[in-house]
Amino acid sequence: MELTDMKLPKISKDSITKNPVPSNYEDRDRWPYGLKLHFESDQVKSLPSLKDYKVGDRVMVMAEACVIDIRMSERQSGTEDHSIGMQIEKIAVSPVKKKKPEEMNMKEYAKSRGM
Repeated sequence: MELTDMKLPKISKDSITKNPVPSNYEDRDRWPYGLKLHFESDQVKSLPSLKDYKVGDRVMVMAEACVIDIRMSERQSGTEDHSIGMQIEKIAVSPVKKKKPEEMNMKEYAKSRGM
């Protein structure tokens, strides 16, 4: 399965001149809010390995979702908008790459050895 980067495109200087944007535009998140996953306490209890991750760790997420809504509209300007809502029903999370033993702390090393 090929991964597609969902990062928002940068706005060109020419485009900013024609359509002013807020001054903090460049400080905004580079990925849309709708693409973020937040696991609450109940979900962390269901996936206890989530407690092992630290900010900045990279993970692979595999999920099964159901399409729950589809929205299509056309604006007066002629632009079209198409959005799809999905409800994630099943999910798995795993590290992108395994750490080498020398990169692990004692707890991680013991866990990797099944201790």
